[in-house]
Amino acid sequence: MRDDQATIAMMEKYPHFSWGVAVTLMASVCSGIAYLTMRKIGTKVNSVVITMYFGAFMLPSCLAMSLLSGDSYVGHIGGTETLLLSLAGLFGWIAQEGVSKAVGMAEASSMAPINYV
Repeated sequence: MRDDQATIAMMEKYPHFSWGVAVTLMASVCSGIAYLTMRKIGTKVNSVVITMYFGAFMLPSCLAMSLLSGDSYVGHIGGTETLLLSLAGLFGWIAQEGVSKAVGMAEASSMAPINYV
């Protein structure tokens, strides 16, 4: 009986938990497809093009998921938050460039686990 009460309490505290699980599973499948695609492309295409398409596909999907959730997660964003978000975007772009180049040169199965270390 305690487990049921704990589950109910967790669902009240995190009402969108199942959405997070679904999105995480979908992201892992899409990540695998992306690694295989980058390996297939290899060095035929510049890594900047791969990164550009990554952003072009991820922005609309993130916006769609935000609209589907129905909740407002955005609060006031000041100067410090803007700077930190900009730095996160810059470093994310640099990391994606490195991953695109590395996966294009090595096997995807050996590169994918290292990406998250």
